[in-house]
Amino acid sequence: MDSEDKNITFENYLKEVIKQTGATPKLLARELQIDEGELEKFTQPA
Repeated sequence: MDSEDKNITFENYLKEVIKQTGATPKLLARELQIDEGELEKFTQPA
């Protein structure tokens, strides 16, 4: 891992997980025990 990978933001992490796994925000919210509405704030396009 290079230093850039170590400094990934939570938002970018979530987007990458969704992109690579095809998981839905609803599924991730359940798995991470995060409110789905809060998670969607991070995954919406800017």
